[in-house]
Amino acid sequence: MLSVAICFLAMGVFSVNARTFTNNKGETIDAELVSSTGTHAVLKLTKGGKDYSIPLSTLSKEDQDYIAKERTSRIEAIRKELSEKTEANSAKDTTEKIVAFVKTNKSKQVGNGKCWTLANEAFKAAEAKRPVGKGLLVWGRVVDWSKEKFEPGDVVEMRDAKFPNGTTGPNHTAVVMKKGTRRGIMTVYHQNWSGNKSVGEVEFDLRKLSSGEVIVYRFE
Repeated sequence: MLSVAICFLAMGVFSVNARTFTNNKGETIDAELVSSTGTHAVLKLTKGGKDYSIPLSTLSKEDQDYIAKERTSRIEAIRKELSEKTEANSAKDTTEKIVAFVKTNKSKQVGNGKCWTLANEAFKAAEAKRPVGKGLLVWGRVVDWSKEKFEPGDVVEMRDAKFPNGTTGPNHTAVVMKKGTRRGIMTVYHQNWSGNKSVGEVEFDLRKLSSGEVIVYRFE
């Protein structure tokens, strides 16, 4: 299906700059390549702007090679775009599974009750793979919270982070379940907080972080 979609979309508009085309009789026209198939090219005349569908076999070899190159470039661009969309959709599905796992386990103890275990078990349940060789506490791309809002499924790593509503230990892991109304605000689910090993909910505002470090990761 992907190859069919690519071939279909490749018939669309190229928006390539005008050039001089020559047919096999030596006649020339100034035109813009609009689109092409395996047998024909649609050219828009520079003067008048009228479109003509021309058999590729009637054009010079140089022009045929040019059109073939543009067509290949377009197909590759479309292939890349479709691949990126497929990856994005796959990441979205995986993130939704992470969120669902954490939500299902609210008020329960996951595994040994350690904070890291909640995120790890959620990733395992969603079959989400973390970046290779980056360490156990790296869960994906780092989110720049000064420019991006947090999203459900983001994983938070806190190191001696001090907030008005509490201070974490040397390492504390949590999973974002709700994004805040403003950048820097998030509602997380976590466990092993204040001696409680069952999954609970708390809101953090990074703008009120007075000491320590917080890194937010996004699975992609």
